[in-house]
Amino acid sequence: MHGGDDRLTREWLGVDRTWRLLGAILAAGFAVRLAYLLIAVRTPGFHWQDPDGYLANAMLLARPDGWHWSFDVAKFVAHGQVYALPPLYSIFLSVVALFPGMTLTAQLAQIVLSTIAVALVFVLGRLLHSTATGLWASAAYAASASSIFNVWSTSQETLYVPLLLLAFVLYGRALTTDAGPVPFGVAGGVLGLAALTRSMPLFFVAPFAVLHVAAAPDRRVALRQSIAYLVGFIIVVAPYCVGLSRALGQVTVIDSHTGFHVDAGTSEQRAPGLAATAETLWRMIAADPIAFVRGCAARAQSLLYVNGGRQLQIYVVASNRVTAILWKILVHLGTDALLIAAATLAWAGAALCRNTRLAFAFLLWAVLNVAIASAAGFGGARLRVPFEPLLMVLAAVVLAGGWRARPRGVLGAAVVLGMLIALFVVPQLPRSLRSWPDYGVQWPSVLNRDLGNIHGHAAFNVPAYQGLAEFRVQPTTAARPVQVEVRSGGVTVRSVRLNTDWRSIAWPWPRRGLAFAELHAVDAETGAPAGVRIEVGPR
Repeated sequence: MHGGDDRLTREWLGVDRTWRLLGAILAAGFAVRLAYLLIAVRTPGFHWQDPDGYLANAMLLARPDGWHWSFDVAKFVAHGQVYALPPLYSIFLSVVALFPGMTLTAQLAQIVLSTIAVALVFVLGRLLHSTATGLWASAAYAASASSIFNVWSTSQETLYVPLLLLAFVLYGRALTTDAGPVPFGVAGGVLGLAALTRSMPLFFVAPFAVLHVAAAPDRRVALRQSIAYLVGFIIVVAPYCVGLSRALGQVTVIDSHTGFHVDAGTSEQRAPGLAATAETLWRMIAADPIAFVRGCAARAQSLLYVNGGRQLQIYVVASNRVTAILWKILVHLGTDALLIAAATLAWAGAALCRNTRLAFAFLLWAVLNVAIASAAGFGGARLRVPFEPLLMVLAAVVLAGGWRARPRGVLGAAVVLGMLIALFVVPQLPRSLRSWPDYGVQWPSVLNRDLGNIHGHAAFNVPAYQGLAEFRVQPTTAARPVQVEVRSGGVTVRSVRLNTDWRSIAWPWPRRGLAFAELHAVDAETGAPAGVRIEVGPR
């Protein structure tokens, strides 16, 4: 009897420890996101940018006299043509705008959504393999720099990713309990909401339904579940697509922005439709299939760009060298280390996990994202944001232990795939580690670094064109001459005496991108720190 009591006590203590750890992870994730938001909004010249017009479109719905629906919420003008963007993120912003404090309230709401996403990653880890998997994966996602830095502009990922994760959670729960059609239909409906935020799930839902049946032990039951999943998706998506198509005067399934990178040869104001876009893509492939494949491969590789150094250069201005080093450590761990671990270990995690069918769904989602984005002309590290959390969950299986026994051939194939990915991502690491954030410079804003002020010692990134890095410098006062020493790559590249005029400073820089310059400015007579202003070209 006492043995049974001891066992129950240990179980309860284990559950309590799990919730304490998860609570700590969620609290830390929320705190670091809130802290960075407060840092951002207090920087000089901070402005919540709206490059794709999501906030502007939201204001078309949230008017002074209340909330009013209009299909104008989806319109986006580019290249003189009217495209349609998915509407749900703008709708989300319009609802937030009904309350006081916009835009800060929207940013706070997005931090809450990002923290919810951390919790959903934990649930996915438990569904895939174990509680330990969920804790490892949620801790990794809580530290993800891309989600922490996502405060400088409107971004559909802040809503899209939580909806995607919720859709996978609902599917995972229905799968593990072998539920009836209704839970699968609900999961499909939530995926439909994600599609109304970004349309990539349109390309995923049908192959996923086929995969669900193909991998099932009882395909008759799985077929009913897949049909329910598709019906749930269609119920959410179809009414909007019908209304949007009528409003635009052409068939439009959620959006038409695939045509951004497709020249359909039309001078019409409205964007190319589905048929015109598909026809133009086919002509591009047929004209030079090798060039098209090469372009797709290059764009696919760009999704695995190791971009921690680039994030430091864009989003961080530190006060001094010590804080710059701290930022480097945090960002390289929260971006580069996480990407390398997730991309290389995910394959082994898929082979070792206890819920193989859910792992197949994760991998299908990742592969289709890479394939569709690259074929449609899109690339860049931002496009891996929707599938990177799922790779983290898969990789966490390797760290969690308690694996299922697998044939050696399966494990060998997983290891080989991981090594192939490593051969691509790991060599990028030195380039990222060489990058530094600006420090000690007073810029008009983090996103406006053309003209800045320095007193004494500072460092900053300088654009390098055609093998030459160059910037201009001038004393802030004309009272006394200033001696300026510029170091780059660990050596002194220029030492000049300034009087009153602007002076151009240039030095060879063989690598592409940005050169990192350390500047020391002192009074030429007394040696005391002196003030200078610098002018740096566009980045």
